[in-house]
Amino acid sequence: WPGLQVGKLQIGAGATMASIDDFYITIKGVGGHGAMPHKCKNPILPAVDIIQSVQLKSRTAVDPLKPHVITFASISAGEATNVIPETALLKGTVRTFDESLRQQLAVMIKETAKTVALNYGCEAMIDYSYEYPPLISHKELTEEFYKETVKIFGEENILSLDQSFGGDDFAYFSQEVPSVHFRAGIEGSGRGSHPLHSPYFDADDEVLYYAIYAVVNFILNH
Repeated sequence: WPGLQVGKLQIGAGATMASIDDFYITIKGVGGHGAMPHKCKNPILPAVDIIQSVQLKSRTAVDPLKPHVITFASISAGEATNVIPETALLKGTVRTFDESLRQQLAVMIKETAKTVALNYGCEAMIDYSYEYPPLISHKELTEEFYKETVKIFGEENILSLDQSFGGDDFAYFSQEVPSVHFRAGIEGSGRGSHPLHSPYFDADDEVLYYAIYAVVNFILNH
């Protein structure tokens, strides 16, 4: 884990990383000449309205005590200054730690997109992709892992694990069997300070020793 010193681990029970769902919303209107908007159905207008409406509903229609993130990361439509395009495409991602909320947000986004598009005389087609579930660390097993790891590394090197809206496919393992998710620090020897997905990402290889030691020690003593 970047920004965390080699030799230190972060351990926490419950939902530690979020679900990942991606969506693609295509708004179909009627293209034409930019000088004759009354003869067209500009899909860019409902596209912008969909973004604003979804963001507003996520703040007013969803329990504020249930954390979630809805990010519109891409909007594309048209190529010329004087041509109204026939379609506009929105792309985004949804993150949450709660499976029921995950389903609620999916329904909200789909219904909002369709309703807003119709208000502009357009049609919304939604491709909603359920990618990774929330990553859940088993409470009792995590507590046992913490106790065993503290014995070999010391309390000062075992830190609490903060939730991240990032996701990980390890979540599929945690759905099938009781699992423990922990993070091992990678910062040391001038490496490991760049964030995840950075083109400059690197790590101190010494992290492998501590990660393997923690896992093997738990297997042998559990």
